[in-house]
Amino acid sequence: MTDHGPSGAATSWIGRPLRRREDRRFLEGRARYVDDLVLPGMLHMALLRSPVAHARLRGVEDSAARRLPGVVAVVTAADLEGRIHPLPILAPAGASVAPVPHPLLARDRLRYVGEPVAAVLAESRQAAADAVEALVLEYDPLPPLPDPRAALETSVLLHEEAPGNVLLRWRGGSGDVAAAFGTAAHVVRGVFRLPRLAAAPIEPRGAVAAYDARRDLLTVWGSSQDPYRPRSQLSRVLGRPEERGADPLHRSRRGRRLRQQGRPRP
Repeated sequence: MTDHGPSGAATSWIGRPLRRREDRRFLEGRARYVDDLVLPGMLHMALLRSPVAHARLRGVEDSAARRLPGVVAVVTAADLEGRIHPLPILAPAGASVAPVPHPLLARDRLRYVGEPVAAVLAESRQAAADAVEALVLEYDPLPPLPDPRAALETSVLLHEEAPGNVLLRWRGGSGDVAAAFGTAAHVVRGVFRLPRLAAAPIEPRGAVAAYDARRDLLTVWGSSQDPYRPRSQLSRVLGRPEERGADPLHRSRRGRRLRQQGRPRP
């Protein structure tokens, strides 16, 4: 990587120390994170998430939660019907993807532990958390599919639109693969089981949003590693052109970039 200094001469960044300019605000506690943002009249949201891997959702009893002090609203999938779109599945070019985009809130079925089912909006974080505890999730358990290989052969389907429980098929290659194997001195065959990866950044996922009705402008601050992909996804979910959102989406000041935070997730 090269840069052009004041004299116009190209200078390499590789192999020489670079003075860091961003450390002072982190060391002095002056960096701004999503949790530091406080807007006038700001509400807090907490989510009721599925405690089971697979179930038929019968409903959410929310009368007790709605009566708690500070609770402004309890939102379920029925409240979002026809108003927003599900999260699109992002796939590499040339992939075949089953038509099962991710709903923002579960409706009719629960398909994994932690799936969002209902959202509570309240005047404080504590009030939102208390209201979630007061929600009663009503469901009928269904057979879970914890093993990916076994899920390919079972009659249990998470999505009727995804036969064999396959969400995405993609094949890629470069060069003459058959010739490379044919001329190789040794060929090793094996089955490799890899553990699941769970990134754990110091600042977890979070977002603050403000809507200016007069200008029809939505501004979002998020703990994302880049502003453009989240803005594009939010545009598709909300059915709004990207230019009616903040340009670009504001990022908080995090210490490291982790791919876990590259796009909005449920």
